[in-house]
Amino acid sequence: MIRTTARPRRRRIALPAVLALVIGLGLLTAPVIGAPSAEAATEGRMLEIGGWPVGAFRSSSGEYVYCVEPGAVEPSGAQKSARTVSSLPAYSAYTFDQSGWKGTVTSGALSGKRLRQINYVLWEHGRTKSKAKAVAVQLAVWMLRGDPGAEAWLDHHLGWVRANGGKAYIDRARELVAEAQAQAVVAVAPKPKPLRIEPDEADPTTGTVAYPAGTTELRIDGGAFDNGGELLKVSGGKAGRATWTATPHDEEWQGSRSCRSRATGSSRPPGGRRRSACSRPSSRCSNGSPRGSGR
Repeated sequence: MIRTTARPRRRRIALPAVLALVIGLGLLTAPVIGAPSAEAATEGRMLEIGGWPVGAFRSSSGEYVYCVEPGAVEPSGAQKSARTVSSLPAYSAYTFDQSGWKGTVTSGALSGKRLRQINYVLWEHGRTKSKAKAVAVQLAVWMLRGDPGAEAWLDHHLGWVRANGGKAYIDRARELVAEAQAQAVVAVAPKPKPLRIEPDEADPTTGTVAYPAGTTELRIDGGAFDNGGELLKVSGGKAGRATWTATPHDEEWQGSRSCRSRATGSSRPPGGRRRSACSRPSSRCSNGSPRGSGR
């Protein structure tokens, strides 16, 4: 068997759908260390837009956090420590605020793609120390939550922000949403290019292996390369060939008249992680006449 590991092409950022949740308060932490503990969540990196505060809270742990429950009542007591979650619970709340909103907001549970996108926005942009940028991050998080039961609340508050000179925050938030939708994708392992093993027709205990561009090393079990070892370093980054020789076992030749070798290889196409491909050479003798086959 010959295996190869390689760097795939550089791909869009892929993040797990996991966030740090401040339990029971509908707040998610951006990975930023804040000031010492306070008694309760307070306005942190926020701006008042027409008298309505929006942006990042500062939790009692000192972390800066963003609300992921549009319309939920802001925290008023001490918070528990943040923990990692893979989903957000459903909620329903009646609320009113300085923008003139009064009504009930509901949302179903959230996981998967949209949670991953929220995570992306928080990780890539939520660590900002700018209040203006924190406003855009918070609006983007609410947009990404995207539940029909919160649509009226979100439309009302985006209208309030726009009417009070905050159109730039909305535009920036939509840019962050588009970025998250494009970039926060599930990691996909690249399909490795196979190695091509060709036993010699006259002597199936030896042959060549063709390896793809970017290969950095080849390994073989039950045999050796031209350098006499089980490891062959490859440089230059170009595709090429290497010669291998299998080491037959006496008992196999005396019994089934067959021998087998396995080899492994490593390659790194520019700009990515390792990958592997497997292929197995085999050689067989029948009635004393050698013939070779390879996969």
